[in-house]
Amino acid sequence: AAIAASGRQQRWQQASAILANAKERSLRPDTQLCSAVLSALEKGGQWRKALSLLRLLLCVGPQPGHFAYNAALSACAGESRWAEALSVQEGLPMSLDAVGQNALITACGRAAQWAKALELLRGIRDDPMESRRADRDGLLRCCNAASSAAGRGSRWEVSLVILGNLQSFPASPIDEVAARTVLSACEKGSQWDRAARLLTDFRSSRLEPGVAGVNSVLSACEKARQWCRSLSLLAALQQDGHEPSAVTCAAVTASCSPAAAWRHSLELESSVRRRLGLPSCAASCGAAACACAGGNHWELCLELLAG
Repeated sequence: AAIAASGRQQRWQQASAILANAKERSLRPDTQLCSAVLSALEKGGQWRKALSLLRLLLCVGPQPGHFAYNAALSACAGESRWAEALSVQEGLPMSLDAVGQNALITACGRAAQWAKALELLRGIRDDPMESRRADRDGLLRCCNAASSAAGRGSRWEVSLVILGNLQSFPASPIDEVAARTVLSACEKGSQWDRAARLLTDFRSSRLEPGVAGVNSVLSACEKARQWCRSLSLLAALQQDGHEPSAVTCAAVTASCSPAAAWRHSLELESSVRRRLGLPSCAASCGAAACACAGGNHWELCLELLAG
C-alpha cells in the first residue's frame, strides 16, 4: 500500500527505498511488491531504473507478470524510448496484453517511428488470437499513436492506411481522436482537399472531430489560400453549434489574404472582437492587414495595424 501511494504521488525514490529495505531484512519481495515499484518508477519517468529492475527480476526472481512488463513498457513510452521498449518485448516469455501493445506502439509513435508502429499494428490485426485479445479502446489508442507518428513524419498517406487498418477491426469504429489525428496528418502534409473530404465523410457518419479537427482542415486550406472553402467550413462549424476559437478565425482570416477576399478578411477580424469577446488576435489582424494591402486598401491596412 505504501509503494502504491508513492507511485500515485510520483515518489519513486520512496518506493525504491521500501524495496531496498525489504532486501536488507532478508525478506524476499513478491511479484506484487516488485510490480508496484516498477509502476512507481514508470510514473516517475525513471525508465532506466525500471528496465534495470525488470532485468534483475528476470535473473533472480520473482518472475514478472503482465503488470510488471506493462509498467516497464509504459516507462519507455513516456520517454519515447522505442528501441528499449522493443527489447523488452523481445524478452517476453508471454504475449503482450492490450495495455502492453498500446505502450509499445505509443513508444514508437512518440519517437516518430511510424513504420515500426504500423508493423506492430498490422501484427495485431493479422493474428486472430491477438486481434481477439485486443480491446476496442486499446486498439484506438494504438492506431492513434501510430497515426500521430506518421503525421509528425509528414506521412499523411500512412496515416490514412492506419485509419483503414482500424476500420478493418469489426468491433472498433474510429473515434473523435482518430479523426482529429488523421486530419492533422493531412494538414501537415498540405493535403487540404483530402482533409476537407475526410471531414465531410466523418460528418456523414455522424463523427464530429470538433473545433480542433476543423482547425486542422482550415490550416491546410489557409496554406493553399483556399478562402472559399475556409469560409464554407466556418459557416458549417457555426451551423453545427460550435463556437469558433481565435485560432479558427485566424486561420480563416489568413486564408482570405488574396486581394479578392479582403472584405471577408476584414469582417472576420472584426468578429474576433465582437462575437467572441476576445482582443484582436495578432495573427488574424496581420492577415487582414495583408489582405487589405493586397486590395490596395492602404487606409484600412493602417487602421488595423494601429489597433
